[in-house]
Amino acid sequence: METPVRTRILEATFACIAKFGLAKTTMDDAAREAGLSRATVYRYFPGGRDELVREVVAWEVARFFLRLAEAVAGVGGFA
Repeated sequence: METPVRTRILEATFACIAKFGLAKTTMDDAAREAGLSRATVYRYFPGGRDELVREVVAWEVARFFLRLAEAVAGVGGFA
């Protein structure tokens, strides 16, 4: 379920990954970037960093395909 806080955490984590790289991004980085406590981040992602990274990837892929669908909406067939 998408909530404003969850989205904020995902956006912050994505920004941290862009800034520091995947290997160096921590839960502390994500919490700090989102302006939340580490406990709050863990409340939304109890599986820790692995769960958070998986969810960021799934979230970004979904956003990509949504933008792609919007971009090609109304475009005629390719045949």
